Amino acid sequence: MENLRLGIIGCGWVRPAHMSGIFDETPDIEVVAACDPHPPALAAFSSRYRVPHAYADPAQLLAHPGLDAVSIAVKPEPEKVRLAIRALERGLHVLAEKPMALTIPEAESMAAAARRSGRVLQIGFNRRFEPVYQAAHALLHDRDTFGTLVTCHASYAGAQNEFPYVTFMAQNPHTFDGLQYLAGPVRCIRSVVHRQMNPARFDSIQDKLGHPSEREYNRTEPGLVGISVASTLSFASGAVGTFALSTAAPAGRLTGDRAEFLGTRGTALVIEGMDRAVIIRPGGAEDILSSSSWSRKASSFGLEYRHFVEWIRTGRPTRITLADGLRSVYLYDAFLRSLRTDAPCDVPQVTEAAS
Repeated sequence: MENLRLGIIGCGWVRPAHMSGIFDETPDIEVVAACDPHPPALAAFSSRYRVPHAYADPAQLLAHPGLDAVSIAVKPEPEKVRLAIRALERGLHVLAEKPMALTIPEAESMAAAARRSGRVLQIGFNRRFEPVYQAAHALLHDRDTFGTLVTCHASYAGAQNEFPYVTFMAQNPHTFDGLQYLAGPVRCIRSVVHRQMNPARFDSIQDKLGHPSEREYNRTEPGLVGISVASTLSFASGAVGTFALSTAAPAGRLTGDRAEFLGTRGTALVIEGMDRAVIIRPGGAEDILSSSSWSRKASSFGLEYRHFVEWIRTGRPTRITLADGLRSVYLYDAFLRSLRTDAPCDVPQVTEAAS
């Protein structure tokens, strides 16, 4: 197969990381066109990366001759869903930034379009491709060393004045996906919540949000300026776990992701962010996995695009499937339903046959 001819829709702040990964890990991708409704962003991106064709209208990019695939990173989220479906219907493969969607109907519409077209729809959960996450996944599925999962505990702490519901929308999809990538599908979730309300401060926070869709999403509860959630999880495997989220951390401290996993063979795994994991053996000895100490850390974005190309070429996804994208939205929806009802909520189950 010749180089994959890729179009970029959305030229915002995450794109330099994408392009660096493509250059380092996926030289057989050729970025031939770019699109952004904001002229300065489009001009800067096209000039920096020598992209030969630039469009302000996504419809023009989707009609670009010889295009094989598109990468979509736009807001608001419903616009990303609409563009992904249009691209799939035109016979293009799609790599869409996370979250897949904010609602189950939108996610299922995207999945249905992918199945009808026979094209690849990959969701941008780049953490699955982080070297530490890959090593953790291998350990958790090593029956001789780890056994089977008994319980896991995950947390995400964001700084005060982060935007509570935007944090759910923008960052926690990584946590929801990472939990299910490492521990398996969640069957049921129960959440309890502490809300911090301050209407005047809420208005000042709204003014700082960078996109109309963010302001609208954060307006779910007018006056909300802080939120802390504790959830219990029941996994399809029979394992149990917890998830804690808070936007009450001091700025610059305690922020980020952490997860602990315990197995039946007395082995524990602790993941701290994306660069460090600790394996604790039954006798207490520790092995530390740290990608930041490697002489060259592979780009998770580059490996994500490498997977995209290989899925297109072979028809066989290895690290993320269409079903995985749906699982993340199903868990996200149940998480929010439980917040509203203060009751356990079942998570719809999806099989790999959905891919």
